Formats: sequence, C-alpha cells, structure tokens
Amino acid sequence: PAFFVRALGTVARARGMTAVARETGLGRESLYKTLSGDGDPRFATIARIMEAVGMRFVAEPVPPRPADG
Repeated sequence: PAFFVRALGTVARARGMTAVARETGLGRESLYKTLSGDGDPRFATIARIMEAVGMRFVAEPVPPRPADG
C-alpha cells in the first residue's frame, strides 16, 4: 500500500498539488503528508485524490483456474 500511495503522490505532483488540493478539498500540506507513504490514509481520501488526477479503481472478477487433474 505504501508504494501505491507514493506512486499516487508522484502523479498528483505531476498534475499540480494546488489543483489536486482544490479539487479534493484537502490542504496541500495534508496532501503531501497523505501521499508520503508514511501515513495511513483512508480509502475515501485515496479515492478522492485518484478522481482528482483522472484515475479510478477497477475491480473485475478473476477467471476461475482450470481444475488440476
């Protein structure tokens, strides 16, 4: 999870933290702390940041494995 959060932080910085902060309603300092990889952000916060940078989580079913015979 920490690696993912740090990677999301890289994307957010590339998009501009001021713009991400404005769109999420979070403060810039809060964003930097949240995306440092050292914190324990809530899922809702990560989802808001992902939406602000144009990303989303996708869950899809894994196909069943063939039966070993």
